Amino acid sequence: MDINQGQIGNCWVLAAASSYAYKDNRAERLFLNSDNELKNSGIHAFNMYSLGAPHVVVVDDKLPMNSRKGLVFAK
Repeated sequence: MDINQGQIGNCWVLAAASSYAYKDNRAERLFLNSDNELKNSGIHAFNMYSLGAPHVVVVDDKLPMNSRKGLVFAK
């Protein structure tokens, strides 16, 4: 399945995520929960790397929506 850019200029994030996730199980290793299960709380933490140093990023499962066009970020 292809990634489609949403209504905001985020193609650089999508391109990086797509190329990183190209290899099996690579993206799963970023998530800090070792069981790779979705949490009921909807909050997820993962490591992002900048110049080789890990930075913990916490995100939730709420996605920005537009009432007419659906998802704003990506499809």
